[in-house]
Amino acid sequence: MKENYKRIDVTSWNRREHFLYYQNTIQTSEAVTVTVDVTEILSYAHRSGRKFYPCMVWAVSSVINRMDEMKMMLDDQGNPGVWDSVVPVYTVFHEESHTFSDLWCDFHEDLDDFYDGFVHTTEVYGHHVGIKGRPDQPENFYCISCVPWLSFDAVNVSASGQPPLFPIITYGKYTMDHEGRYRLPFAIKIAHAAADGYHIAQFFKKLQDTIAEFKNR
Repeated sequence: MKENYKRIDVTSWNRREHFLYYQNTIQTSEAVTVTVDVTEILSYAHRSGRKFYPCMVWAVSSVINRMDEMKMMLDDQGNPGVWDSVVPVYTVFHEESHTFSDLWCDFHEDLDDFYDGFVHTTEVYGHHVGIKGRPDQPENFYCISCVPWLSFDAVNVSASGQPPLFPIITYGKYTMDHEGRYRLPFAIKIAHAAADGYHIAQFFKKLQDTIAEFKNR
């Protein structure tokens, strides 16, 4: 296995029974949609002249990389483990064909470094048509996409077979509420073997806190 991957000792893991039950007995996932206040990121994007999308992807990636439950995968023998860090696989839309492509970029804790890498990746590979716009996608990843045309109440990305341990994230169109705050629907889907409702709640709390910090940038 890769150097930046650490196998979990299941015998001493406090979630051993939960993992085995949801991995082997009831192979299920959790899909939760929450309304997220993105006012501070949007204000920052306007002040700095930057794009909202990469700033949002950085905020989400920053939180995911602070939570082991969001960085899990199985090795070749089916044993669970955690990556040191994961990269975002994000989508770009092609206006001509109304299709999209997956791109990926390295994660950096520093927003400036991440933003520059995101923009560079999109400029180089964003015009490639096909499901995988950038080749050589690493194993340590999670998925994030945006549906900027739609403000939804819930979304559930379904797949056959055993659900993947990594998160699948979809967020929608932001709108202004009666208080002048900008909010958007934000959906996360993750295997129950990897995370419980508590972990999902912690993810949303950390995400909202991370977004709020943009006020001081």
